[in-house]
Amino acid sequence: MGPKKSPRSKPAAPPARKLGAVIRQARESAGLSQDELAWQCGVHRAYMGFVEQGRYRISVEKLVQVCSGLKIKPSELLARIDL
Repeated sequence: MGPKKSPRSKPAAPPARKLGAVIRQARESAGLSQDELAWQCGVHRAYMGFVEQGRYRISVEKLVQVCSGLKIKPSELLARIDL
């Protein structure tokens, strides 16, 4: 048996990747850099990058903060995800 892998090394679930891609598209459409959006949301730029990559699963509270920074409703962002 090999060494136990960290939970962070597991591939993200498809919904997390889809949500991250939608967040990235919305950020780019808004003309914001990851740094700018992260600053507006009160999170680290690396965290924002991991969310966009689907490596981190974003909480509802953080999703609301991100949507506030993007000036869109969470329901509008979630509607863009094809699950």
